[in-house]
Amino acid sequence: SELEKAGKPTGVILLGYCEYSFLYIQSASVRLPDLMLTIALPRKALAPYASFPTQLQQINSAVKHVISKGTSPSNIVLGGDSAGGNLTLQFLSHALHPLPGIAEPPVLSSPIGGALLVSLWASFKDNYPSYTENNKKDNISREALNFMADLATRGMPEGKEKWFEPVKPDTSLWNGLDGKVRREMATI
Repeated sequence: SELEKAGKPTGVILLGYCEYSFLYIQSASVRLPDLMLTIALPRKALAPYASFPTQLQQINSAVKHVISKGTSPSNIVLGGDSAGGNLTLQFLSHALHPLPGIAEPPVLSSPIGGALLVSLWASFKDNYPSYTENNKKDNISREALNFMADLATRGMPEGKEKWFEPVKPDTSLWNGLDGKVRREMATI
């Protein structure tokens, strides 16, 4: 873009919020005197109508598309709430350890600028103490979470958990993450 040629910062934020479905990129651009920022909302197919790794394939394609249009990976922020945060980590896991059977992750000339994880859905199991302690306090009951987890994990191929359930793999599988993303922020 003209701003990039002039040495002005530009950026793209890809947000994978869970209420969006089907893939197409809806975006809005904001132009300030020294900054061009595009916020894109890639729509993703929802479970149970589309099972894993459909959504990973979609976000992988969206990131490749943005990079192919000339955006530096360091100017991309990936993020989302709940399942969108999970999808962000699916992409980063795929970037570290490509999932066989789907398109390779994009070649990154630099780490992705950031990952924003809002109320991340990191586990599909309810065997953590907080599920019992907060069952009547949380805005989503344990029963509702189990129902949604059943929908999300239906048809999950055995051995694919490290790409789908971020707390499942050995933490050593996240070694090298600093080479794929510059900054991470998680909120509850």
